[in-house]
Amino acid sequence: WMGGWKAGLAGEADGEAARIDRQKAAFGAETLAKLKDLNVLVVGQRGVGVEAAKNLILSNVGAVVVWDPEPTRMRDLGSNFYLTEAHAAAGTPRAEAGLPQLKSLNPYCKVEAYMGALSDAYILTPDVNATGKPFAAVVVTQLLPKADLFRINKVARENNIAFLMAITSGVTTSLFSDFGPNHLIMDKDGEPLDTKALSNIEVMTKPSALSVAGVQDGETIVVLTSDSNHALDDGDTVELDDMNGKLVPLAGRRFAVKRMAVAVFDPKREFSTADPMLKNATAYCGATLQKMLDTHLQEWKAAGKDPSGFRSKCRTLTLLDRLVLTDCTQEDIALFSAYEFGGLANPVKAPVKKSYASLEESLRSTGSHGLYGGMESRFPQMLFATHGIEGRGVDVHLQWAAALDFHERHGHWPRPRSQKDAAALLDCARDVSERNRAFDTVELPTIWAQTFEDPDYVESFEPKWGVPRDLDAARASRFARLFGTELTGFCAYLGGAVAQEVIKKTGKFSPVEQWIHHEDHA
Repeated sequence: WMGGWKAGLAGEADGEAARIDRQKAAFGAETLAKLKDLNVLVVGQRGVGVEAAKNLILSNVGAVVVWDPEPTRMRDLGSNFYLTEAHAAAGTPRAEAGLPQLKSLNPYCKVEAYMGALSDAYILTPDVNATGKPFAAVVVTQLLPKADLFRINKVARENNIAFLMAITSGVTTSLFSDFGPNHLIMDKDGEPLDTKALSNIEVMTKPSALSVAGVQDGETIVVLTSDSNHALDDGDTVELDDMNGKLVPLAGRRFAVKRMAVAVFDPKREFSTADPMLKNATAYCGATLQKMLDTHLQEWKAAGKDPSGFRSKCRTLTLLDRLVLTDCTQEDIALFSAYEFGGLANPVKAPVKKSYASLEESLRSTGSHGLYGGMESRFPQMLFATHGIEGRGVDVHLQWAAALDFHERHGHWPRPRSQKDAAALLDCARDVSERNRAFDTVELPTIWAQTFEDPDYVESFEPKWGVPRDLDAARASRFARLFGTELTGFCAYLGGAVAQEVIKKTGKFSPVEQWIHHEDHA
Protein backbone atom coordinates (compact mmCIF):
# COMPACT_ATOMS: atom_id res chain seq x y z
CA TRP A 1 0.00 0.00 0.00
CA MET A 2 2.99 2.32 0.26
CA GLY A 3 3.09 3.34 -3.39
CA GLY A 4 2.79 1.24 -6.52
CA TRP A 5 6.23 2.30 -7.78
CA LYS A 6 7.88 0.27 -5.01
CA ALA A 7 6.33 -3.04 -6.01
CA GLY A 8 9.00 -5.70 -5.90
CA LEU A 9 11.50 -3.62 -3.90
CA ALA A 10 12.29 -5.78 -0.87
CA GLY A 11 12.28 -4.01 2.47
CA GLU A 12 11.18 -0.61 1.15
CA ALA A 13 7.56 -0.76 2.38
CA ASP A 14 8.51 -2.07 5.82
CA GLY A 15 11.13 0.64 6.31
CA GLU A 16 8.78 3.35 5.26
CA ALA A 17 5.94 2.06 7.43
CA ALA A 18 8.19 2.23 10.48
CA ARG A 19 9.26 5.77 9.58
CA ILE A 20 5.71 7.12 9.45
CA ASP A 21 4.22 5.18 12.36
CA ARG A 22 3.24 8.33 14.29
CA GLN A 23 1.75 9.90 11.17
CA LYS A 24 -0.38 6.79 10.77
CA ALA A 25 -1.78 7.31 14.25
CA ALA A 26 -2.80 10.87 13.35
CA PHE A 27 -4.23 10.33 9.85
CA GLY A 28 -5.06 6.64 9.71
CA ALA A 29 -3.75 3.98 7.33
CA GLU A 30 -6.34 4.71 4.63
CA THR A 31 -5.38 8.37 4.37
CA LEU A 32 -1.67 7.53 4.30
CA ALA A 33 -2.24 5.06 1.49
CA LYS A 34 -4.02 7.76 -0.54
CA LEU A 35 -1.33 10.29 0.37
CA LYS A 36 1.31 8.03 -1.12
CA ASP A 37 -0.43 8.25 -4.49
CA LEU A 38 -0.30 12.07 -4.54
CA ASN A 39 2.26 13.66 -6.84
CA VAL A 40 2.72 17.41 -6.41
CA LEU A 41 4.17 20.11 -8.67
CA VAL A 42 5.58 23.05 -6.68
CA VAL A 43 5.96 26.20 -8.79
CA GLY A 44 8.63 28.51 -7.40
CA GLN A 45 11.58 27.85 -5.10
CA ARG A 46 11.97 31.00 -3.12
CA GLY A 47 11.00 31.08 0.56
CA VAL A 48 7.42 29.80 0.35
CA GLY A 49 8.28 27.28 -2.36
CA VAL A 50 11.08 25.59 -0.46
CA GLU A 51 8.99 25.48 2.73
CA ALA A 52 6.08 23.91 0.85
CA ALA A 53 8.33 21.35 -0.87
CA LYS A 54 10.04 20.48 2.41
CA ASN A 55 6.76 19.90 4.23
CA LEU A 56 5.27 17.87 1.41
CA ILE A 57 8.33 15.64 1.22
CA LEU A 58 8.31 15.08 4.97
CA SER A 59 4.58 14.32 4.88
CA ASN A 60 5.51 11.40 2.59
CA VAL A 61 3.57 12.11 -0.59
CA GLY A 62 4.49 9.94 -3.56
CA ALA A 63 6.55 12.48 -5.51
CA VAL A 64 7.39 16.19 -5.54
CA VAL A 65 8.56 18.09 -8.60
CA VAL A 66 10.00 21.59 -8.06
CA TRP A 67 9.97 24.15 -10.89
CA ASP A 68 11.98 27.34 -10.87
CA PRO A 69 14.42 28.03 -13.71
CA GLU A 70 15.35 31.50 -12.36
CA PRO A 71 19.04 31.86 -11.44
CA THR A 72 19.86 32.16 -7.76
CA ARG A 73 20.49 35.72 -6.58
CA MET A 74 21.94 36.93 -3.31
CA ARG A 75 18.56 38.16 -2.05
CA ASP A 76 17.18 34.62 -2.37
CA LEU A 77 19.49 33.42 0.41
CA GLY A 78 17.39 35.35 2.91
CA SER A 79 14.35 33.13 2.49
CA ASN A 80 15.50 29.84 0.89
CA PHE A 81 17.69 28.13 3.51
CA TYR A 82 19.16 25.68 0.96
CA LEU A 83 20.73 28.31 -1.29
CA THR A 84 24.34 29.44 -0.88
CA GLU A 85 26.60 32.22 -2.09
CA ALA A 86 28.19 29.71 -4.47
CA HIS A 87 24.79 29.14 -6.09
CA ALA A 88 24.34 32.89 -6.49
CA ALA A 89 27.80 33.35 -7.94
CA ALA A 90 27.24 30.54 -10.45
CA GLY A 91 23.69 31.61 -11.29
CA THR A 92 22.41 28.09 -10.56
CA PRO A 93 18.65 27.75 -11.18
CA ARG A 94 16.89 27.85 -7.85
CA ALA A 95 15.13 24.49 -8.37
CA GLU A 96 18.39 22.68 -9.11
CA ALA A 97 20.32 24.45 -6.36
CA GLY A 98 18.16 23.14 -3.52
CA LEU A 99 17.41 19.73 -5.03
CA PRO A 100 20.11 17.66 -3.23
CA GLN A 101 18.98 18.89 0.18
CA LEU A 102 15.31 18.29 -0.62
CA LYS A 103 16.07 14.74 -1.76
CA SER A 104 17.89 14.02 1.49
CA LEU A 105 14.81 14.73 3.59
CA ASN A 106 12.97 11.51 2.75
CA PRO A 107 14.31 8.60 0.71
CA TYR A 108 10.76 7.30 0.23
CA CYS A 109 9.53 10.39 -1.63
CA LYS A 110 10.68 10.78 -5.26
CA VAL A 111 11.92 14.36 -5.65
CA GLU A 112 13.06 15.91 -8.94
CA ALA A 113 13.46 19.33 -10.55
CA TYR A 114 11.88 20.42 -13.82
CA MET A 115 13.23 23.28 -15.92
CA GLY A 116 10.95 23.22 -18.95
CA ALA A 117 7.83 25.16 -19.79
CA LEU A 118 4.72 24.73 -17.62
CA SER A 119 2.72 23.53 -20.59
CA ASP A 120 -0.63 21.78 -20.45
CA ALA A 121 1.06 18.61 -21.66
CA TYR A 122 3.54 18.63 -18.78
CA ILE A 123 0.90 19.31 -16.14
CA LEU A 124 -1.03 16.32 -17.48
CA THR A 125 2.03 14.02 -17.43
CA PRO A 126 0.63 10.51 -16.83
CA ASP A 127 3.75 9.14 -15.12
CA VAL A 128 5.41 11.61 -12.73
CA ASN A 129 8.90 10.59 -11.62
CA ALA A 130 8.23 6.96 -12.66
CA THR A 131 5.47 6.60 -10.05
CA GLY A 132 2.87 5.56 -12.61
CA LYS A 133 0.61 8.36 -11.40
CA PRO A 134 -0.17 11.88 -12.73
CA PHE A 135 -0.05 15.09 -10.74
CA ALA A 136 -2.73 15.36 -8.06
CA ALA A 137 -1.95 18.95 -7.07
CA VAL A 138 -0.22 22.06 -8.37
CA VAL A 139 1.12 24.48 -5.75
CA VAL A 140 1.97 27.97 -7.01
CA THR A 141 4.20 29.91 -4.60
CA GLN A 142 5.05 32.96 -6.71
CA LEU A 143 2.90 34.99 -9.06
CA LEU A 144 2.95 34.12 -12.74
CA PRO A 145 1.46 36.24 -15.54
CA LYS A 146 -2.33 36.27 -15.30
CA ALA A 147 -2.86 34.36 -18.55
CA ASP A 148 -0.57 31.55 -17.36
CA LEU A 149 -2.23 31.33 -13.94
CA PHE A 150 -5.70 31.18 -15.42
CA ARG A 151 -4.60 28.56 -17.97
CA ILE A 152 -2.96 26.30 -15.38
CA ASN A 153 -5.97 26.67 -13.10
CA LYS A 154 -8.31 25.75 -15.95
CA VAL A 155 -6.31 22.66 -16.87
CA ALA A 156 -6.20 21.58 -13.22
CA ARG A 157 -9.96 22.00 -12.76
CA GLU A 158 -10.75 20.03 -15.91
CA ASN A 159 -8.53 17.12 -14.86
CA ASN A 160 -9.28 16.70 -11.15
CA ILE A 161 -6.02 18.32 -10.06
CA ALA A 162 -6.06 20.52 -6.97
CA PHE A 163 -4.79 24.05 -7.67
CA LEU A 164 -3.30 25.91 -4.72
CA MET A 165 -1.57 29.27 -4.35
CA ALA A 166 0.51 30.37 -1.37
CA ILE A 167 1.89 33.84 -1.98
CA THR A 168 3.46 36.54 0.14
CA SER A 169 4.76 40.03 -0.49
CA GLY A 170 6.14 42.19 2.27
CA VAL A 171 3.68 42.09 5.16
CA THR A 172 0.86 40.65 3.05
CA THR A 173 0.22 36.95 2.69
CA SER A 174 -2.58 34.91 1.09
CA LEU A 175 -3.63 31.32 0.53
CA PHE A 176 -5.93 30.21 -2.29
CA SER A 177 -7.45 26.74 -2.57
CA ASP A 178 -9.36 25.34 -5.56
CA PHE A 179 -10.25 21.63 -5.50
CA GLY A 180 -12.35 21.93 -8.63
CA PRO A 181 -16.05 21.67 -9.41
CA ASN A 182 -16.48 18.14 -7.99
CA HIS A 183 -14.50 17.48 -4.82
CA LEU A 184 -15.60 14.70 -2.47
CA ILE A 185 -14.82 15.09 1.25
CA MET A 186 -14.94 11.73 3.01
CA ASP A 187 -14.15 13.05 6.51
CA LYS A 188 -14.90 16.74 6.88
CA ASP A 189 -13.37 17.28 10.33
CA GLY A 190 -11.23 14.27 11.26
CA GLU A 191 -13.07 13.87 14.55
CA PRO A 192 -13.72 10.27 15.68
CA LEU A 193 -17.33 9.14 16.08
CA ASP A 194 -18.50 7.21 19.12
CA THR A 195 -19.50 3.59 18.65
CA LYS A 196 -22.84 2.82 20.29
CA ALA A 197 -23.55 -0.49 22.02
CA LEU A 198 -27.02 -1.75 21.20
CA SER A 199 -29.36 -2.81 23.99
CA ASN A 200 -32.30 -3.67 21.74
CA ILE A 201 -33.46 -3.97 18.14
CA GLU A 202 -37.20 -4.01 17.49
CA VAL A 203 -39.36 -4.51 14.44
CA MET A 204 -42.68 -2.75 15.01
CA THR A 205 -45.57 -0.88 13.44
CA LYS A 206 -45.30 2.86 13.86
CA PRO A 207 -48.10 4.41 15.95
CA SER A 208 -49.05 8.10 15.62
CA ALA A 209 -47.51 8.75 19.05
CA LEU A 210 -44.07 8.12 17.51
CA SER A 211 -42.75 10.52 14.89
CA VAL A 212 -40.21 9.60 12.21
CA ALA A 213 -39.64 11.94 9.25
CA GLY A 214 -41.11 10.50 6.05
CA VAL A 215 -42.65 7.45 7.74
CA GLN A 216 -46.44 7.08 7.81
CA ASP A 217 -48.48 5.58 10.64
CA GLY A 218 -48.86 1.84 10.24
CA GLU A 219 -45.58 1.31 8.39
CA THR A 220 -43.13 -1.29 9.65
CA ILE A 221 -39.97 0.20 11.14
CA VAL A 222 -36.73 -1.18 12.60
CA VAL A 223 -35.70 0.65 15.79
CA LEU A 224 -32.24 0.52 17.35
CA THR A 225 -31.89 1.38 21.04
CA SER A 226 -28.37 2.28 22.20
CA ASP A 227 -26.80 2.44 25.63
CA SER A 228 -26.28 6.21 25.41
CA ASN A 229 -27.41 9.26 23.49
CA HIS A 230 -26.22 9.76 19.92
CA ALA A 231 -25.55 12.91 17.90
CA LEU A 232 -26.80 11.68 14.54
CA ASP A 233 -29.24 13.44 12.24
CA ASP A 234 -31.72 12.23 9.65
CA GLY A 235 -29.85 10.84 6.67
CA ASP A 236 -26.69 9.88 8.57
CA THR A 237 -25.32 6.36 8.24
CA VAL A 238 -24.40 3.63 10.72
CA GLU A 239 -22.53 0.38 10.16
CA LEU A 240 -23.59 -2.62 12.22
CA ASP A 241 -20.93 -4.73 13.89
CA ASP A 242 -20.52 -7.55 16.41
CA MET A 243 -23.94 -8.99 15.56
CA ASN A 244 -24.96 -12.31 17.09
CA GLY A 245 -27.10 -15.34 16.25
CA LYS A 246 -29.22 -15.01 13.13
CA LEU A 247 -28.12 -11.38 12.72
CA VAL A 248 -24.49 -12.27 11.90
CA PRO A 249 -25.09 -11.70 8.13
CA LEU A 250 -25.93 -8.06 8.96
CA ALA A 251 -22.46 -7.35 10.38
CA GLY A 252 -20.71 -4.81 8.17
CA ARG A 253 -23.97 -3.65 6.57
CA ARG A 254 -24.60 0.07 6.40
CA PHE A 255 -28.01 1.66 6.86
CA ALA A 256 -29.23 5.24 6.67
CA VAL A 257 -30.92 6.32 9.88
CA LYS A 258 -33.57 8.76 11.06
CA ARG A 259 -34.29 10.20 14.47
CA MET A 260 -37.33 9.18 16.47
CA ALA A 261 -39.51 11.54 18.47
CA VAL A 262 -42.52 11.03 20.75
CA ALA A 263 -45.69 13.12 20.91
CA VAL A 264 -47.16 13.66 24.38
CA PHE A 265 -50.11 15.67 25.71
CA ASP A 266 -48.26 17.94 28.11
CA PRO A 267 -49.96 21.33 28.67
CA LYS A 268 -47.95 21.93 31.86
CA ARG A 269 -44.60 21.02 30.25
CA GLU A 270 -43.88 18.40 32.89
CA PHE A 271 -42.90 15.45 30.70
CA SER A 272 -39.24 14.92 29.71
CA THR A 273 -37.05 12.31 28.05
CA ALA A 274 -35.83 11.36 31.55
CA ASP A 275 -39.23 9.83 32.32
CA PRO A 276 -38.67 6.22 33.54
CA MET A 277 -41.35 4.95 31.17
CA LEU A 278 -39.09 5.74 28.19
CA LYS A 279 -36.49 3.26 29.44
CA ASN A 280 -38.78 0.44 28.31
CA ALA A 281 -38.87 -1.15 24.88
CA THR A 282 -39.92 1.16 22.09
CA ALA A 283 -43.02 -0.89 21.28
CA TYR A 284 -44.19 -0.57 24.89
CA CYS A 285 -43.43 3.17 24.94
CA GLY A 286 -45.29 3.69 21.68
CA ALA A 287 -48.35 1.76 22.85
CA THR A 288 -48.41 3.55 26.22
CA LEU A 289 -47.99 7.01 24.71
CA GLN A 290 -50.64 6.23 22.08
CA LYS A 291 -53.10 5.19 24.79
CA MET A 292 -52.34 8.39 26.72
CA LEU A 293 -52.92 10.52 23.62
CA ASP A 294 -56.19 8.79 22.79
CA THR A 295 -57.44 9.18 26.35
CA HIS A 296 -56.59 12.88 26.53
CA LEU A 297 -58.14 13.50 23.12
CA GLN A 298 -61.40 11.85 24.20
CA GLU A 299 -61.45 13.96 27.39
CA TRP A 300 -60.73 17.09 25.29
CA LYS A 301 -63.65 16.35 22.98
CA ALA A 302 -65.95 15.43 25.90
CA ALA A 303 -65.28 18.87 27.37
CA GLY A 304 -66.62 20.41 24.17
CA LYS A 305 -63.28 21.88 23.17
CA ASP A 306 -62.20 22.40 19.55
CA PRO A 307 -60.18 19.30 18.50
CA SER A 308 -57.87 21.52 16.45
CA GLY A 309 -56.58 23.08 19.66
CA PHE A 310 -55.57 19.71 21.10
CA ARG A 311 -52.37 19.53 19.05
CA SER A 312 -51.13 22.85 20.44
CA LYS A 313 -51.08 21.29 23.92
CA CYS A 314 -48.88 18.41 22.72
CA ARG A 315 -45.09 18.36 22.75
CA THR A 316 -42.64 16.51 20.53
CA LEU A 317 -39.50 15.20 22.22
CA THR A 318 -36.62 13.52 20.38
CA LEU A 319 -35.40 10.24 21.83
CA LEU A 320 -31.65 10.49 21.48
CA ASP A 321 -31.05 6.85 22.35
CA ARG A 322 -33.21 5.54 19.45
CA LEU A 323 -32.59 5.36 15.73
CA VAL A 324 -34.82 4.11 12.93
CA LEU A 325 -33.17 2.24 10.05
CA THR A 326 -34.39 3.15 6.58
CA ASP A 327 -34.35 1.22 3.32
CA CYS A 328 -34.53 -2.19 4.98
CA THR A 329 -35.52 -5.09 2.72
CA GLN A 330 -38.02 -7.74 3.76
CA GLU A 331 -35.08 -10.10 4.27
CA ASP A 332 -33.42 -7.55 6.57
CA ILE A 333 -36.62 -7.14 8.57
CA ALA A 334 -36.92 -10.90 8.99
CA LEU A 335 -33.38 -11.06 10.37
CA PHE A 336 -33.87 -8.09 12.71
CA SER A 337 -37.00 -9.77 14.09
CA ALA A 338 -34.75 -12.55 15.44
CA TYR A 339 -32.62 -10.15 17.57
CA GLU A 340 -31.62 -11.54 20.97
CA PHE A 341 -28.73 -9.49 22.38
CA GLY A 342 -25.59 -7.43 21.71
CA GLY A 343 -24.41 -5.61 18.63
CA LEU A 344 -22.70 -2.32 17.85
CA ALA A 345 -23.67 0.65 15.70
CA ASN A 346 -20.71 2.54 14.26
CA PRO A 347 -21.58 5.99 12.87
CA VAL A 348 -20.23 6.54 9.36
CA LYS A 349 -19.49 10.02 8.13
CA ALA A 350 -21.41 10.81 4.99
CA PRO A 351 -19.33 12.08 2.04
CA VAL A 352 -19.71 15.79 1.31
CA LYS A 353 -19.57 16.97 -2.28
CA LYS A 354 -18.20 20.48 -2.77
CA SER A 355 -17.80 22.73 -5.79
CA TYR A 356 -15.21 25.50 -5.84
CA ALA A 357 -14.90 28.58 -8.00
CA SER A 358 -12.01 29.03 -10.42
CA LEU A 359 -9.18 31.47 -9.74
CA GLU A 360 -10.59 33.92 -12.27
CA GLU A 361 -14.07 33.77 -10.72
CA SER A 362 -12.77 34.03 -7.17
CA LEU A 363 -10.80 37.20 -7.91
CA ARG A 364 -14.15 38.82 -8.65
CA SER A 365 -16.33 37.13 -6.02
CA THR A 366 -14.61 35.01 -3.42
CA GLY A 367 -16.21 31.82 -2.19
CA SER A 368 -15.38 32.71 1.41
CA HIS A 369 -18.57 34.73 1.72
CA GLY A 370 -20.56 33.16 4.50
CA LEU A 371 -21.23 33.21 8.18
CA TYR A 372 -18.81 34.32 10.89
CA GLY A 373 -20.19 33.62 14.34
CA GLY A 374 -23.71 33.41 12.92
CA MET A 375 -23.46 36.71 11.06
CA GLU A 376 -23.28 37.09 7.31
CA SER A 377 -20.18 38.58 5.73
CA ARG A 378 -19.66 39.55 2.10
CA PHE A 379 -15.96 40.25 2.45
CA PRO A 380 -12.91 38.05 1.80
CA GLN A 381 -11.86 35.77 4.62
CA MET A 382 -8.98 36.88 6.83
CA LEU A 383 -6.74 34.83 9.11
CA PHE A 384 -8.38 36.66 12.01
CA ALA A 385 -12.12 36.23 11.47
CA THR A 386 -13.07 39.64 12.87
CA HIS A 387 -10.79 41.32 10.33
CA GLY A 388 -12.69 39.52 7.58
CA ILE A 389 -16.04 40.67 8.97
CA GLU A 390 -14.79 44.26 9.09
CA GLY A 391 -13.80 44.15 5.43
CA ARG A 392 -10.03 44.48 5.81
CA GLY A 393 -9.54 41.70 3.29
CA VAL A 394 -11.10 43.76 0.49
CA ASP A 395 -7.95 45.84 -0.03
CA VAL A 396 -5.67 42.78 0.09
CA HIS A 397 -7.85 40.93 -2.40
CA LEU A 398 -7.91 43.85 -4.82
CA GLN A 399 -4.15 44.37 -4.47
CA TRP A 400 -3.39 40.84 -5.68
CA ALA A 401 -5.79 41.22 -8.60
CA ALA A 402 -4.23 44.61 -9.35
CA ALA A 403 -0.72 43.10 -9.36
CA LEU A 404 -1.80 40.70 -12.12
CA ASP A 405 -3.30 43.58 -14.13
CA PHE A 406 -0.17 45.67 -13.52
CA HIS A 407 2.02 42.94 -15.01
CA GLU A 408 -0.35 42.56 -17.95
CA ARG A 409 -0.17 46.31 -18.68
CA HIS A 410 3.50 47.01 -18.03
CA GLY A 411 5.24 43.70 -18.69
CA HIS A 412 6.89 43.54 -15.26
CA TRP A 413 5.93 43.31 -11.60
CA PRO A 414 5.95 46.38 -9.31
CA ARG A 415 9.55 47.29 -8.50
CA PRO A 416 10.62 47.56 -4.86
CA ARG A 417 10.56 51.11 -3.45
CA SER A 418 9.23 52.55 -6.73
CA GLN A 419 6.71 55.33 -6.06
CA LYS A 420 5.79 55.39 -9.73
CA ASP A 421 4.89 51.70 -9.74
CA ALA A 422 3.05 52.12 -6.45
CA ALA A 423 0.85 54.83 -7.96
CA ALA A 424 0.23 52.69 -11.05
CA LEU A 425 -0.76 49.67 -8.93
CA LEU A 426 -3.21 51.82 -6.96
CA ASP A 427 -4.81 52.88 -10.24
CA CYS A 428 -5.07 49.20 -11.25
CA ALA A 429 -6.69 48.35 -7.91
CA ARG A 430 -9.28 51.08 -8.35
CA ASP A 431 -10.02 49.82 -11.86
CA VAL A 432 -10.47 46.26 -10.56
CA SER A 433 -12.77 47.52 -7.82
CA GLU A 434 -15.02 49.37 -10.28
CA ARG A 435 -14.99 46.45 -12.68
CA ASN A 436 -16.08 44.06 -9.94
CA ARG A 437 -18.71 46.48 -8.68
CA ALA A 438 -20.41 46.43 -12.07
CA PHE A 439 -21.11 42.70 -11.58
CA ASP A 440 -22.30 42.98 -7.96
CA THR A 441 -25.66 41.34 -7.18
CA VAL A 442 -27.47 40.28 -4.02
CA GLU A 443 -27.20 36.62 -5.05
CA LEU A 444 -23.50 36.84 -5.94
CA PRO A 445 -21.81 39.78 -4.20
CA THR A 446 -18.47 40.82 -5.65
CA ILE A 447 -15.33 42.24 -4.09
CA TRP A 448 -15.08 46.01 -4.43
CA ALA A 449 -14.17 48.90 -2.15
CA GLN A 450 -17.13 49.22 0.19
CA THR A 451 -17.71 49.40 3.91
CA PHE A 452 -20.38 49.04 6.57
CA GLU A 453 -23.04 51.68 6.98
CA ASP A 454 -23.93 50.47 10.48
CA PRO A 455 -20.93 50.88 12.87
CA ASP A 456 -22.71 48.83 15.55
CA TYR A 457 -23.10 45.74 13.36
CA VAL A 458 -21.75 43.41 16.05
CA GLU A 459 -24.61 44.36 18.37
CA SER A 460 -27.33 44.75 15.75
CA PHE A 461 -26.38 41.73 13.60
CA GLU A 462 -27.73 43.73 10.67
CA PRO A 463 -24.68 44.91 8.73
CA LYS A 464 -25.34 46.94 5.62
CA TRP A 465 -23.09 46.84 2.58
CA GLY A 466 -22.84 48.78 -0.64
CA VAL A 467 -21.42 52.01 0.77
CA PRO A 468 -18.57 53.00 -1.61
CA ARG A 469 -15.19 54.07 -0.27
CA ASP A 470 -11.78 54.72 -1.71
CA LEU A 471 -9.03 52.17 -1.39
CA ASP A 472 -6.49 52.67 1.36
CA ALA A 473 -3.70 54.36 -0.62
CA ALA A 474 -1.13 53.82 2.13
CA ARG A 475 -1.74 50.04 2.23
CA ALA A 476 -1.69 49.74 -1.57
CA SER A 477 1.53 51.79 -1.75
CA ARG A 478 3.19 49.65 0.89
CA PHE A 479 2.10 46.48 -0.93
CA ALA A 480 3.65 47.75 -4.20
CA ARG A 481 6.88 49.09 -2.66
CA LEU A 482 7.52 45.81 -0.83
CA PHE A 483 6.39 43.63 -3.74
CA GLY A 484 8.45 40.47 -4.14
CA THR A 485 9.99 40.57 -0.67
CA GLU A 486 9.54 37.48 1.49
CA LEU A 487 9.64 37.39 5.30
CA THR A 488 10.74 34.03 6.66
CA GLY A 489 7.94 33.84 9.23
CA PHE A 490 5.28 34.18 6.55
CA CYS A 491 7.13 31.69 4.35
CA ALA A 492 7.07 29.10 7.14
CA TYR A 493 3.36 29.71 7.80
CA LEU A 494 2.35 29.46 4.14
CA GLY A 495 4.58 26.45 3.48
CA GLY A 496 2.92 24.53 6.29
CA ALA A 497 -0.61 25.68 5.46
CA VAL A 498 -0.43 24.81 1.77
CA ALA A 499 1.13 21.40 2.47
CA GLN A 500 -1.79 20.69 4.78
CA GLU A 501 -4.18 21.70 1.98
CA VAL A 502 -2.55 19.17 -0.37
CA ILE A 503 -3.22 16.40 2.17
CA LYS A 504 -6.93 17.25 1.90
CA LYS A 505 -6.85 15.93 -1.65
CA THR A 506 -7.19 12.51 -0.01
CA GLY A 507 -10.71 13.46 1.15
CA LYS A 508 -9.56 13.88 4.75
CA PHE A 509 -10.61 17.25 6.24
CA SER A 510 -12.41 20.15 4.57
CA PRO A 511 -10.40 22.45 2.29
CA VAL A 512 -10.08 26.15 2.97
CA GLU A 513 -13.00 28.10 1.51
CA GLN A 514 -10.90 29.43 -1.35
CA TRP A 515 -9.12 32.58 -0.05
CA ILE A 516 -7.58 33.44 3.32
CA HIS A 517 -5.67 36.73 3.59
CA HIS A 518 -3.44 38.23 6.26
CA GLU A 519 -1.80 41.62 6.49
CA ASP A 520 0.49 42.53 9.35
CA HIS A 521 0.15 45.86 11.11
CA ALA A 522 3.68 46.95 10.21
